[in-house]
Amino acid sequence: MGYKDKLVMTEAFWDELYIQLRLRGNGETESGAFLLSKEGSNEIVAALYYDELEPGSFDTGGVHLTQRAFIRLSDYCVDNGLVVRADVHTHPYGSVRQSGIDEENPMVKIKGHLALIVPHFAQPAVCDFNSVGTYEYQGNRFRWTSHHFTEKFHVRKPLDMKRDSVSRLAVAFLERDPMLAMLGQDVFAEIDDMLREYRLLIVCQDSILSSISEQAALLTMVNAGKRCFKGGVFVKVRNDAKALLPGYKQNNLALVAMELGAIVNPTTAPTDCPVVTLGNVPAADGSWGLLVNNWSAGILPPMASEITLPGDQSFPLGGIFGGALIVGAIFLRVANFDMSIGQEVTGISLWRPDLQWNGSEAQGPIPHSFPNKIWALGLGHLGQAYAWVIGHFPFKTPGELEVKLQDDDKVVLGNLDSGMLSEFESVGKPKTRIVAGWLERRGITTRIVERKYDAHYVRQEQDPQILLAGLDNIAARRSFRIADFKAVLDCGLGAGLNFDMVRFNAFPNIALEPSEFWANTSVHNTSPVLEKLSKDIVGCGYTLGIASAFTGCAAACVEIAEVLRGYHQGVKLSHLYFSIRELQSFSYEVVGQYTTEMFSGLCEFIVEKDSQFSINRERERVVVVSGLRISDS
Repeated sequence: MGYKDKLVMTEAFWDELYIQLRLRGNGETESGAFLLSKEGSNEIVAALYYDELEPGSFDTGGVHLTQRAFIRLSDYCVDNGLVVRADVHTHPYGSVRQSGIDEENPMVKIKGHLALIVPHFAQPAVCDFNSVGTYEYQGNRFRWTSHHFTEKFHVRKPLDMKRDSVSRLAVAFLERDPMLAMLGQDVFAEIDDMLREYRLLIVCQDSILSSISEQAALLTMVNAGKRCFKGGVFVKVRNDAKALLPGYKQNNLALVAMELGAIVNPTTAPTDCPVVTLGNVPAADGSWGLLVNNWSAGILPPMASEITLPGDQSFPLGGIFGGALIVGAIFLRVANFDMSIGQEVTGISLWRPDLQWNGSEAQGPIPHSFPNKIWALGLGHLGQAYAWVIGHFPFKTPGELEVKLQDDDKVVLGNLDSGMLSEFESVGKPKTRIVAGWLERRGITTRIVERKYDAHYVRQEQDPQILLAGLDNIAARRSFRIADFKAVLDCGLGAGLNFDMVRFNAFPNIALEPSEFWANTSVHNTSPVLEKLSKDIVGCGYTLGIASAFTGCAAACVEIAEVLRGYHQGVKLSHLYFSIRELQSFSYEVVGQYTTEMFSGLCEFIVEKDSQFSINRERERVVVVSGLRISDS
């Protein structure tokens, strides 16, 4: 794919530009530069910084250039055969909206000129292109068009073939079409550019104003979607929608979606991409539909008959589940992994997978209980999704919940397309610290263990009794000892072209030890094609597995739903197997029903009328909820 309609710069050029903007503003003032190319070329080859053209141009805190600076700019361009193609300047904080001064005073008053705005005075160590404001001048004052950065710019980077740089999602394209490997050094750049052609538009109905479930679905679609729809996730939502989910700096839903990377309420919404309507979908609307409540999620393909979903929408689990499912389904179709997706309505109730997903008996109670300790083992795309789910639960006293986080890896570039909490600025940092930061910003207590889990690891008395196993290592999973835990909840995820597959197993609901259950399971489940490519690309001894944020997030919901059912006398599952592309064909086994004694000795949440949680540690205190005095005795 070419870049004829984009301005191109090398990654080294962008990195130097970003560093210079940071240094020249020193975290205190705006800074900026003109971006120059050769006449007739789209390649940006030089930057002229404002303070080089006019010393003191940042002294007022903003940017101020006089006519003298523009004369120097013109002389430089004439002398070097260059033309001005764009300009860039920094803003404080996270906003990249044009100010009134920006709109009224384009640096170059020529139609088509591009202006970039970099947030936070360029202080973060790494710049996320999704956060860069990109504006095109239309030839009249105050007339600008907003774009996603990648619609107008391509940052060309050399391919680093080390294992850490290989996108876990991009590997899926190699497995599907091994001939792509003939592109050699350009293969992953080609795939990345392909992903940047994919866009997604989400249209929110007014029901989202009061629905925690729908808001959770929206934010999940944005966060998971931006990792595979790299051309941008666009959102239409009312500007007065209040954010109902905890843990965000903003209390406005549109601003929260922007914080996560969405392009919100664009002046011109894309018309050539899939559209998801969140909430009741008008009949024959032509968009995909997503219906969610506390426990259930249903996907309506375009032109489906109108369907309703009863039940309460004051809890985020079903919304997160649905958001992950629909992003996965649409991506698999758009990227031509399975063109049969979207032929029928599909859905699952996480309360009663054995019942019709939108039947009244499948909706379940409003959740009110959860353990006060839980163990998240492995913090890859599944483990990070545990935190994404739990972090959106509206705890009344979140500090009384302790999550033990165990992993010994650091975030690498290859994780950015698959980890719900992996961002550019987290590269090189331990996964435990990234996940802990997410949870602690929501008031949740964390405990970190940065070592591998193996047969020699001994559970201590103070450790959680419920284990969420997010490992992709069969050998480590065989080492779990059921006697050490009340429950071991495990999901095996597809690592080849079946990367949308989820295989959930619950111990001790399965009457086998993990060592017996996985005795005959291969350590690696990738195809021979991928194993060969892995050796060719990253060296012998490492297997490239495919991973996606949407699959990890859907699997995390399934595991955590088992915990919630355990506290609400729900059904016990020994297993639940499904793939996102064939959601209608899932399999499961119900082996009984939980009792209130199942997780005795742990803690409970108390749900108020506003659906906020409070932890009640057994035998430790009296809890006051909505004016009622509730004793543990």
